Amino acid sequence: MANFIIWRAAYNVGLGYLLRHQSKSFLITSYFTSLTHPEATFYGIIKALLTLNMGSDYDFKVFYYLLLLPFYTHSTYSNKAMPKAFNSWLAWRILADWVLANDFFSYFIFCLRMFEVVEITPFVVICYMVSNRKNIRTRERERERERERERERIDR
Repeated sequence: MANFIIWRAAYNVGLGYLLRHQSKSFLITSYFTSLTHPEATFYGIIKALLTLNMGSDYDFKVFYYLLLLPFYTHSTYSNKAMPKAFNSWLAWRILADWVLANDFFSYFIFCLRMFEVVEITPFVVICYMVSNRKNIRTRERERERERERERERIDR
């Protein structure tokens, strides 16, 4: 249960916190930009993660081209360039998908852990049938009362 609570909190609180600060101060974009500098420690890992599901026309180094556009000649600039926020959004989607997958998996395990199989005996079947019959009778009585109230209201 603790595992489920942790992942649910990561989804509700953690992702909500990041989105709020992204809206106010572009936290994710600025942090991602600092992580994806070619000399950064995790540059290769982040590049591999982002280019994994993208097509062949995806250019990872695009935001450096856009920031340093005046220093690049026309031949080095890619027309298929995306802004740096696009790369940040891709990183955000990877993080959100990871949290959601773990949240779902922990919920599924939690449900399996709490699941109980009831031994079906003749007694259980009889109790179910009697209970169901009582519920049907109760519903019929309630419907009859409603009809009587409706008739009284119409007669007035």
